[in-house]
Amino acid sequence: MVEYGYIENGYLISKILKPETENYKDEETGYIKTRTISINEQIEQLDCIWKPVAPIDEDKRKCEDGYIIRLVPYDAADHIDYEYQKVLDVQKIRKDIAVQREFLDSTDYQITKCNEAYMLGDPLPYDLKALHIERQTARDKINELETILNQAK
Repeated sequence: MVEYGYIENGYLISKILKPETENYKDEETGYIKTRTISINEQIEQLDCIWKPVAPIDEDKRKCEDGYIIRLVPYDAADHIDYEYQKVLDVQKIRKDIAVQREFLDSTDYQITKCNEAYMLGDPLPYDLKALHIERQTARDKINELETILNQAK
């Protein structure tokens, strides 16, 4: 298998070439026969804009947590290659923010229960100090992640 492609409006248009079989009618006998179209034959049928596409280098796709590698194809004259750009993983950051907000939402009732118990003079049903520390940590994390997102814009 081999990949061929071209760049159009900044996007890679490509196809994977592999040996293909086709059926055809033998004019002499009238029988249906099968033949294999080689990769080289398929390449010869492509327009001149089609070029071999370099394989993706998986080692270059590795980076630290919080970032991803964006593949940007470019025309390298005799083939199509990739530029490996390290960018902030915005989706992961948004997911992390959502997780922290879900935690705050899921512990709101504990705050309400503690507040009710305090007002009634009953013992607190939860460790309010520990709960406050956990919730403040979540808020601090949200603020930190939102700052990172705002700086990335």
